[in-house]
Amino acid sequence: MKITVIGGGGVRSMFLAKSIAQKAERLNIDELCFMDNNEEKLKIYGGMASHVANLLCPEMKFSLTTDAVKAISDADYVITTIRVGEDDMRAKDERIALN
Repeated sequence: MKITVIGGGGVRSMFLAKSIAQKAERLNIDELCFMDNNEEKLKIYGGMASHVANLLCPEMKFSLTTDAVKAISDADYVITTIRVGEDDMRAKDERIALN
């Protein structure tokens, strides 16, 4: 089974990858793809996620891409973790909540 994460360049990507990798064998997950349109963040946070997933479940294929079509191709499930507006909007959201 292939799972794709749209928004895989986020700071919490490593934790999601860890959780999925820990349960991959039991849930028959053999492929995990992280996609993000921010190539720099995907390289950093997706790279850490890939490293963690490979340590926990080396037999699971893990890929990173900025290509949405490639990411969802043959995916059984798609998880979205998108924050519109990226870090600037996150800061605004948090300020609104605090006020």
